[in-house]
Amino acid sequence: MNSLNVIQEIFLVTYAILWGAMLQSLGNLQPFPWNKILSKEKCTYLSNNKQKESRLRHTSLCRLIFSIILLNILPFGSLLLVLNSLSAYNDVIISLKNFPIFFYLLFSSLSVFGYYRFYRVLTKCEWARWLFCDELDIIASEGPEEGDYKGHLIGVVFYWGVPVVMWFILTFY
Repeated sequence: MNSLNVIQEIFLVTYAILWGAMLQSLGNLQPFPWNKILSKEKCTYLSNNKQKESRLRHTSLCRLIFSIILLNILPFGSLLLVLNSLSAYNDVIISLKNFPIFFYLLFSSLSVFGYYRFYRVLTKCEWARWLFCDELDIIASEGPEEGDYKGHLIGVVFYWGVPVVMWFILTFY
């Protein structure tokens, strides 16, 4: 059985801490609405300037499945991919020569916030309003400082793009 090297252990600890921080930063939004999947209520939302209605049970179940995939399964998959890519660096010592490896480690750990930003993009998109119809008052109360979806999309590109570019540099350079 192979054990983790030091770089992998550092990554694992920082990623796990940041993963928890990411889930906590969702605030009052309920990405996992277990308490609503049996509800008989309906919720309304505005789509294309028309009032629409959705069953809360259907909306909650779809959001639950989506959230499990986006906020649990995909981050775990990227954790495994990065851990595997870091397995090549067994004898890495902290030095200026190895700065790209530590830069990759840092931004790979931060990549977990890309999933949070993508979730926030969906809370701001018109076409995904039905998914959050029971959370619209929370989303509306966030105010203008939270911005529209474009700012969150830039965050997604940053948090996922930098580690991918660094991986290419370390692998093919």
